[in-house]
Amino acid sequence: CYEAIHTTFDWLPLAALIGGNVLVLHGGLGAGTWGLADLERVSRPLSTDRPAGKDFRVVVDALWSDPADSDAEMRKGVHCNWTRLGLSRPPADDAPAPGSAGKERKSAVESARGSLAAAELLAAEHDGGLGASSAVLEFGADVTRAFCAREGISLVIRAHQFVPHGYKYMHGGRLITLFSAR
Repeated sequence: CYEAIHTTFDWLPLAALIGGNVLVLHGGLGAGTWGLADLERVSRPLSTDRPAGKDFRVVVDALWSDPADSDAEMRKGVHCNWTRLGLSRPPADDAPAPGSAGKERKSAVESARGSLAAAELLAAEHDGGLGASSAVLEFGADVTRAFCAREGISLVIRAHQFVPHGYKYMHGGRLITLFSAR
């Protein structure tokens, strides 16, 4: 029975577009580097094998990424989602990565702060060997704003996280987290 249900999920769409301007998905936008056409191009059924290239990033972002909980300036861009990696907070910027010197790591992180490259670099150090492209990302209001403008949509509705009142408007009203579990 479990396998049959799991197989069914492999055939479900990653997202739905309502009225041509509201995107509904489970996770989020991740780095926002993909678009609606990329969602459509992901082949079904999803395979237990890792999809190749950009398709993998689209699947991971659409299913698992989360929005930054703040519209504040400090949460712009793309960040490693530490909670999803089982960490309560990020390691210090100058903490050495496994197998690397702390100084080089700090320089790499500082030069790319808030970018997909920095988020993937940091996540790769803690992901159990899955690789940087498997990083679960947290995205800022600026990513949501740019994605909506580029794709011609006005709103993103997503689930995947508990919110106390069952729903939460975020990112300047362009994103709603809707919690449906009980």
